[in-house]
Amino acid sequence: MKIHGTTKGGAISKKNFGVAFGGGNGGVPMVCYNADELNTYYEFTKLTGTNFVLGAYIDGTSNPVYDKDVTAISIYIYAEADTSGGVFALGVWDSSGNLKNESETFSVDDMPVGTAPANPTEKITKTITSTTIEDGDTIGIINKTAFTGDGEVANGGYDKGSAIANWKRGVFTQGGSVTANPDRVLVICVNE
Repeated sequence: MKIHGTTKGGAISKKNFGVAFGGGNGGVPMVCYNADELNTYYEFTKLTGTNFVLGAYIDGTSNPVYDKDVTAISIYIYAEADTSGGVFALGVWDSSGNLKNESETFSVDDMPVGTAPANPTEKITKTITSTTIEDGDTIGIINKTAFTGDGEVANGGYDKGSAIANWKRGVFTQGGSVTANPDRVLVICVNE
């Protein structure tokens, strides 16, 4: 599906952002979690470590995504105009921080443009091979290699200030221990 919009540099572009909509034409219906509470962002910078993951941690079998088969993931995101390159992917990791499945890679050049400290309002969507979500999994984004420039890549989040039922924000280096914060979460959308 083609989306017409502004890319870095302000030129009108016809890019295939892989955005999925419900309804006709075989689109995948997406359900967003915590999007109404989107009130902050979590950033990657050029100093973010290789294979750093930021995501929504599935906290218990009462989580609405638990035991679902996910084939598409969306996150709210933007890259500041003075960034370029880098390699990212959306994916699913298990409770030990090991990769279960990930999308095709993309760079900051494929992301909507924004300016910190604003919260992201646009999403990027990527497909993955069907993956069943288990308790302790993390659905999110990985910064596989650093981007250049002094700006940030902002990922939309929800900071409640107290525990969020069935969700946590997971942060870790792929293959390492998952740190899960119960007061915060990356806002995600998945097919439903």
